[in-house]
Amino acid sequence: MMWGWMENRHLMRAIERYAFLCWQKGDTEEALTIFRNFLRVNPNDNQGVRNYILAIRMGMDIDKWEKQFLADNPVQDGALDAIKLHDWFKNNAKKFPDDFNWLLKKWKKEDLIY
Repeated sequence: MMWGWMENRHLMRAIERYAFLCWQKGDTEEALTIFRNFLRVNPNDNQGVRNYILAIRMGMDIDKWEKQFLADNPVQDGALDAIKLHDWFKNNAKKFPDDFNWLLKKWKKEDLIY
């Protein structure tokens, strides 16, 4: 399933939500399987699943992850702090080469920002 096809997005969001529910209920293996599959089919990661994979691998639950990255200002109420999230991923992804080395190499090859 490709994110670029508009017809797929509602399905991908529903599956992503299911993975969140798995994560929330403690079934991190199921959540990781789904998030990893999404990342493989869409290495540009429009859904941001790389961050969920990293959070799970670092032992974070959803509440802790959201509290750490929710923007701390009234203008962005309920939004994630993209800069903080990017820096966190950049600093921690290398700790999990089995999940992220292929992705980082691909981004480097394609000269994408990391």
